[in-house]
Amino acid sequence: MVKQGIKMGKRIIGVILILLFIVLSYKYANALELHSILSPLIQHPVWLITGLFLYGSSFFLKAIAWTRLVSPHLSFKTSLYGILYSLFFNHLLPMKGGEVVRGYVAWQRDHLSFPLVISSVVVARLLDIISLGILLLLGIGLHAIHFKKSWFIGVAVLLAILIIVLLNYKRWPNKIKSLFSDVIHMIWSRSMLGTFLLIFVSWVLEAFLLWSVLKSYPFEINFLETVWVNSITILGQVFQITPGGIATYETVMTYSLQMVGVHASDGFEISLITHSLKFIFSYAIGLVVWLRYPIPLSYKTLSQEVKGVKQP
Repeated sequence: MVKQGIKMGKRIIGVILILLFIVLSYKYANALELHSILSPLIQHPVWLITGLFLYGSSFFLKAIAWTRLVSPHLSFKTSLYGILYSLFFNHLLPMKGGEVVRGYVAWQRDHLSFPLVISSVVVARLLDIISLGILLLLGIGLHAIHFKKSWFIGVAVLLAILIIVLLNYKRWPNKIKSLFSDVIHMIWSRSMLGTFLLIFVSWVLEAFLLWSVLKSYPFEINFLETVWVNSITILGQVFQITPGGIATYETVMTYSLQMVGVHASDGFEISLITHSLKFIFSYAIGLVVWLRYPIPLSYKTLSQEVKGVKQP
């Protein structure tokens, strides 16, 4: 019942964000011209190439981090294929189905057990959320972002509760301990600090794509503000109900950029450019990975095969 309520709440928020996107489109889309949008990027190709390179590098760091979590059972190549396939499917499907594909690749290539795959993905996503939460707090706490104190306190409290729960895992009921034994083992492994730092830095690198687009325009936004905008935009993708989070991404980024002094019309334009680049990158890299290691592109087929792993 609670799970259904959470799903319904996420869908409602997702619909609200889409409606806000429609409002933004109605107000500002008529003013957009393809030539005027692309000309700054064409005039500054070095910024664009650098941004795409660093954005792509972030997935290499995530692959190294996932390999460390499941070491020595998961190879780097399998980890990279899984993460890039996950990126492709998350931009192809209306829901975040990329994690299923990620698990499928790990199971098929390196023959990982289903519980180990699930545990590693859970820990990786947990580290993602903690990293983005810390970046969010840094942006607010260092006074680079003008934000309500209540939001800062709220995020800090949620992170503190999460850390306290993890630190007190010995007091968890035995049934829960056994269920999350692999997760706990990974969290308390000696390599966890290095793994977390890799994921943390990967999210900083991902912000360079937005930074490169902003540097092509006459906006005076520092890099910390850019990282903050990128972090809150990615966190907003929790409410994704369209392929790649279309509309959700643009809405959250537009309002986030407004908080750092970018006019809504400019912010809307920047969000469209950045998201379009991410779509192009994900489809291009998805094609490359599929040519090197083809898998069924039917999500239904993949889901059925992965579910079959759970059967003895």
